[in-house]
Amino acid sequence: MPYGTILQKILKSCTKRLQQWSKKLTSISTSEAETITASFADNTTTSGSLLIGADGSSSAVRRLLCPRTHSNSPLPVRLLGVSVPYTKQRCAVIRALDPFFFQATDPATNVFMYFSFLNVPAQDSSDESIVCQVLTSWPYNAEFLGKGRVTETPEGNVDRIRLMKEISKGWTEPFKSIVGDIPEEGVEAKEIRLEDWPPEIGSWDNLGGRITLVGDAAHAMTMCECFINIPNFRRHDVVFQC
Repeated sequence: MPYGTILQKILKSCTKRLQQWSKKLTSISTSEAETITASFADNTTTSGSLLIGADGSSSAVRRLLCPRTHSNSPLPVRLLGVSVPYTKQRCAVIRALDPFFFQATDPATNVFMYFSFLNVPAQDSSDESIVCQVLTSWPYNAEFLGKGRVTETPEGNVDRIRLMKEISKGWTEPFKSIVGDIPEEGVEAKEIRLEDWPPEIGSWDNLGGRITLVGDAAHAMTMCECFINIPNFRRHDVVFQC
């Protein structure tokens, strides 16, 4: 189920008056009455007994709680991703591997691949198109592919897709063609900046239990690394991440 559909279901279950949009948090204050107040750029405020910062890796709540240490740390990796429609027939071999998603790395180049199904039509649907997400990343260092210089993310969309295909051309099937079949027209290749923010004990004052951070606001990170060996990714071993 697409993330947007899940979000809409959650929002429909919430009371409308509790949903407020287009708010920019500017400050947080507490009172002796054990309440916490959030102030916004439009001069409005909201008070309650608990404030939870669940506003992502660039959290505004974190910036206020950790003014000197809130910044994320960029990782020495570059990543490109696309959303691409493939036919049900084309996806059959991929779904045989996993009906949801998989991750893998190429041990020869340290290139990383992530694949997932974003939208799969119902079995009785006449829609033959399945929307897939394909990501590839590579080390940002001069040793990558023996070029003697770092491989930057191209500016042009076609060049980005061609780079994804170049760094995966040594893979075996079906992994190679998952990337190789991406059309150069009609698909947008987006760059994703990889950053993390590992929290430390005492990173923020929870103001007596009235405020905290969760999710990427509290521990922004990339995909986890739980490895098992799967043969024949690059004609020898591949490391799958799950």
